[in-house]
Amino acid sequence: MGTRTEITIETERVVVISQSRKLGLLWCHGCAARMPMLTLDEAARIESTTPQVIYQMVEAGQLHFGVAAGRIFICPTSLASQRAEEFRVAS
Repeated sequence: MGTRTEITIETERVVVISQSRKLGLLWCHGCAARMPMLTLDEAARIESTTPQVIYQMVEAGQLHFGVAAGRIFICPTSLASQRAEEFRVAS
């Protein structure tokens, strides 16, 4: 019988959000707390996707969001939770 070799690769991603800009604290209904929210562009950069994909995730109810001055802001906690859920499904 042949030898079987199994290789497991673990990866970790650290994202640092610059505190140099003034983060807007908005109410997140999903978290029931005031959160420092991300713009659509920031969330897209973190997820290596486009703002349109992030917006579609908001519309699908996959991400928490807040609205201020006519703009949508994304809850970073829900963004991290969504990534963790996708990782669990892929495993």
